[in-house]
Order: sequence, then structure tokens, then C-alpha cells
Amino acid sequence: EVDGQVMQLDRTSELVFGALDVVTYCSDVLTLQPGDLLSLGTTGGVGDARDPKVSLRAGQVVRTAIEGIGECVNTCVDEVA
Repeated sequence: EVDGQVMQLDRTSELVFGALDVVTYCSDVLTLQPGDLLSLGTTGGVGDARDPKVSLRAGQVVRTAIEGIGECVNTCVDEVA
């Protein structure tokens, strides 16, 4: 969601590699710490593929969630040069 509007919606079962497989593989090659995030890709609806394209702006709130696991909420800020 971006500012409460659903931008992408899919299920983890649609991932090419399951979340458990990714975590297992990553933990075999590096030490995962509490709070580490693993990016597993994106579903249809990504902003760059939209017409017109949609980009995040400073002040927007992005919420990502996996049912039964939790959510991550971030506020966008201007890029620091």
C-alpha cells in the first residue's frame, strides 16, 4: 500500500522461490540477525511498469505486509546526495 491505496497484491505462494527456501539458503551462506530483511522480488503492479509510471515521493507512507507474519511501514524521504 502507498498512502493506504493498494498498489500490489499477491500471495507468497506465487513466489518463484518460497520464503522458507530463501531464508534457508540465505542462512546457509550468511548469518541472519534479528531485524534483517530479505527482499523476495515484486508482483505485478510495480510503478515503473504502469502507464503512466508511478514513483514514490517524500512523505508518502509505504506499508508491506505478509498475513500471519507482520508488516513493515516506512515513510519516504528525499534522497540524500
